[in-house]
Amino acid sequence: MPGMDGIETLKRIRSQNSASALPVIMVTAKSESTNIVDALELGANDYVTKQVDFAVALARCQYPDQPQARGRAGRVGERGAAQG
Repeated sequence: MPGMDGIETLKRIRSQNSASALPVIMVTAKSESTNIVDALELGANDYVTKQVDFAVALARCQYPDQPQARGRAGRVGERGAAQG
């Protein structure tokens, strides 16, 4: 982004809005774990790397509180994933 990077934008958003009031999903080409951790620690609700799979991005928006939608617990039906 010209003039301001995504992290700076996130900081400005979070200085005025909570994660529940204004959810932020970072979409970036940066895929190193340090970039992802930094964004999440600064209040990003989620982090998606480019090339965006729009079906996955849509699922993350529709089911933000379900770990399997966020990619943390694996697929539904796998060990540790929510059943239902």
